[in-house]
Amino acid sequence: MKSRIYIEAFDCVTSTGANPELFWSALDQNISGVNRTNVDAWPDRFQKFWSDQNHSPISCTIKNHLTNATETLSTFLSKSALKTLNDVNPNSKMGIIFSSTKGAIEDFVWEENLSNDIDPLNIVLVETIKKLPAFTWTLKQVVSNSCASSHASIALAQKWIEAGACDKVLIIAGDLIGPFIHSGFQTLKALSGEMARPFQDERDGLVLGEAMTAILLSNKESEFELLDCQIFNEAHTVTGASPEGRGLLECIKRLRIENPSPDFAIAHGTATQLNDQIEDLVLSKTQKLFDRPFYITGTKWSVGHTLGASGSVDLIAAMMSLRHQRVFSLNAKAGVVNTQCLAQNYMSDKSQPAKLESALITSLGFGGTNGALIVKRHGV
Repeated sequence: MKSRIYIEAFDCVTSTGANPELFWSALDQNISGVNRTNVDAWPDRFQKFWSDQNHSPISCTIKNHLTNATETLSTFLSKSALKTLNDVNPNSKMGIIFSSTKGAIEDFVWEENLSNDIDPLNIVLVETIKKLPAFTWTLKQVVSNSCASSHASIALAQKWIEAGACDKVLIIAGDLIGPFIHSGFQTLKALSGEMARPFQDERDGLVLGEAMTAILLSNKESEFELLDCQIFNEAHTVTGASPEGRGLLECIKRLRIENPSPDFAIAHGTATQLNDQIEDLVLSKTQKLFDRPFYITGTKWSVGHTLGASGSVDLIAAMMSLRHQRVFSLNAKAGVVNTQCLAQNYMSDKSQPAKLESALITSLGFGGTNGALIVKRHGV
């Protein structure tokens, strides 16, 4: 029998607010953090690249960037982490995981003679730990598994706790969006020039976003319980999932859950044609699997695609929805949700109250890694 794992504490900073309540309020009130990206400080070759594109870059960025990516990431991550560690016994057997796709790569990618010894992700983890209380970190790990990084980190933390290797595991997650990342996604023709419109007829691409999160997992009974988290790599292509979404569906089928069905799902919902079509198919099959047309929503219209933090951002959004007993919307105009969608109950134009006990959060990542988790709130 697996041990029960709870979310003991959590915190976040997004483009729409510096804490979970502000983040939630923006979702509930249909507020987006999308803005035109300031490219004035970008290297000339990237400014030239974007001058040749059919739209200028937009993104959802956090405020008050510091001198470089390493300092910005480690400072914001440590501030969120300190809030989650406030009541932790310093003698606890602790693990820490940093979930990210690129880490501080924007600090180093311009160097012509970059050493192979430089790890832009581990540097951020080391610098963040320096800013935290002097815990004895039993296990430390960087997880970079594209958009599924948060799910992979949560699945790893779950294994550490179940194996008794740690009493508690702190998962910090974050990515910053610079010219290197912007231009890479534009080369793939994956970016929208206006806004992300998940599961809508007019969707034309994703919007990149920045977020920092901290989530503390443990066996200590709390308001929210992680029922299970599963990841699976279908290895279909480097940049896309299989058309039938077999990897994500496999994750969902493997979930060990105690309740018969989630009350709502927060989809990965990048607003690209490929992602939404695949995920819609999987979610329709999932509704049939659970024999329930649960609500479906997503966060990326509001805070953008936050890369390695996206799964953690969605988990926090789910917990806030469960706490407030409201399902937030996809910020779609009434009737614009894609008429070709197979799944039911997409949240179209506004949030609404509902009796909510559990939520499903899904993720699809480059390289074929998919993730699914389910979280439950007690005392509903």
